[in-house]
Amino acid sequence: MTDRFVPGTKGKSYNPKEYPEPTKLPGQLSNKNYSADNLNKNCAEGSIANLMYMLGFTEKDIDLFWTLSCQSVFNVSSYLGETIPNKVLTKSGVIDSIECCLWILRRKFNFITTGKLRSDRLTSISRTMEFLEQANFPLLIAVRSSQALYDHVVVVWNKKIIDYESMYTIPLSRETITELCGVTTKFQSISCGYGLIPPKTHRPPIDQDQNQIEWGLAELYHGGTHSIKGYFSK
Repeated sequence: MTDRFVPGTKGKSYNPKEYPEPTKLPGQLSNKNYSADNLNKNCAEGSIANLMYMLGFTEKDIDLFWTLSCQSVFNVSSYLGETIPNKVLTKSGVIDSIECCLWILRRKFNFITTGKLRSDRLTSISRTMEFLEQANFPLLIAVRSSQALYDHVVVVWNKKIIDYESMYTIPLSRETITELCGVTTKFQSISCGYGLIPPKTHRPPIDQDQNQIEWGLAELYHGGTHSIKGYFSK
């Protein structure tokens, strides 16, 4: 029996009456997968599934990702025909749900994932916003806040926050990042994060509002004034 490390929810009560359907605002996109209470703590899995939907993956692919990411790592290992990586299952028997999701994305769906975000460079909201606005490819991040019991995981892409606990995407701003773990919390840092580069077949040139999408891969792989390469470990 192994323990599964999963970033938790935002400390909400679980009364469905407390979650009235919000109004969809201009520029917001509907999330295919959504759970206001997130009782099973699937914030990483849910936000990635929603990203795949926005990237044009088929429903069959999205369902397969969801099924695999919610299974035991031993079943995932058997399905992929690979040994469980040490980052997914540590020697102490703890399973990292984020690393498991990345493993599935790379091996089954041909994503490229970056090295781990250097959290020492993202300890203030100002530095974090500067980085998030500069990166054009999707980012999976775990946000740590004061007075929150757990970190909360979301995807940030195309100036939007994709949150499994929200019915719609959330505009990226200083305020929305600050309140990701709850309106009464205060941002502390990005505790963990990775860049997610989808395969070329799923890099749309325009978004659902017909706006041009810049993927910014040159800024990731090459140095220079506008490079964000230094934010990621090798």
